[in-house]
Amino acid sequence: MDGELFPRDRTEVAPGAVLLPDWLDEQAQRELVAACREWARPPAGMRTIRTPGGGVMSAKVVALGWHWRPYYFSKTADDGSPVKPFPPELGAIARRAIADAFGSARGDALEYDMALLNYYDAKAHMGMHQDKDELSKAPVISLSLGDTCVFRFGNTESRSRPYTDLELHSGDLFVFGGPSRFAFHGVPRILPGTAPRSLGLTGRLNLTLRATGLTSAGRPSTRGTQLADWDEPLVRLPKCENKEHQVGCADLVFAKERFGWGTWTRTKNNGTRNRRVANYTIPQWCLSASNLQAPTRDNCTGCARAPTNGFL
Repeated sequence: MDGELFPRDRTEVAPGAVLLPDWLDEQAQRELVAACREWARPPAGMRTIRTPGGGVMSAKVVALGWHWRPYYFSKTADDGSPVKPFPPELGAIARRAIADAFGSARGDALEYDMALLNYYDAKAHMGMHQDKDELSKAPVISLSLGDTCVFRFGNTESRSRPYTDLELHSGDLFVFGGPSRFAFHGVPRILPGTAPRSLGLTGRLNLTLRATGLTSAGRPSTRGTQLADWDEPLVRLPKCENKEHQVGCADLVFAKERFGWGTWTRTKNNGTRNRRVANYTIPQWCLSASNLQAPTRDNCTGCARAPTNGFL
């Protein structure tokens, strides 16, 4: 690292959460930055994410392997193009990262099939959140490129304290799984101008590698995914922009694993019975006790349009 006098040590931030500083050498970083620039180009390129609550993420996103929006995955990007494939070289990086982080060959049994590339400019940040959209409980692998960031790693119960703030530098590897797999985490700020000069990069790139636990057809996979017992089919929900419905934008909701059918409370919303999950409400017409396949978007007058995101 530029300007670094002493090497930083491997750190276990929490049980199952490991920081390996300077894991990528400068040549590997340059190669990954060049690849990221290609992945960010349209079609299926870098985009701005609108959250179900109506906010806009300040970090820009590219997905590989599976196209991602909050609470769902698909094989088609926002512009209608097929999602870019998950590169085999990222699968090799994932296997090596798991082995180096946990001192074993466990990564060989896990099928990493998705990458999210987040780009942060000097003013971008990421609020505290959990990575819970994947069916698989395989560890999340995070690689940092470019500017240093302040990374906040919290607990599994809430966004508040206790949490640990640490700096992630270019080339650092951070892996979290096991008891820390669903820990809240975020990026409060970027430290501009701290990227290695050799990268020719302004801002920060964060490449996260994930195992979705899905087959190419969007069904649960049984290979190396550590799934909970699965006795419900996937549920297709309409995409909805109608704030009165308060529907979290979703195409595939992994219902049993994510929300638990029996735990929802019921509320009234403009005369429509709803079931509330966390901060989002899913109208009851999406669900049926006897048939969990929801109606199509065309069957709901409040869900005539799908949300769209623009490209940079």
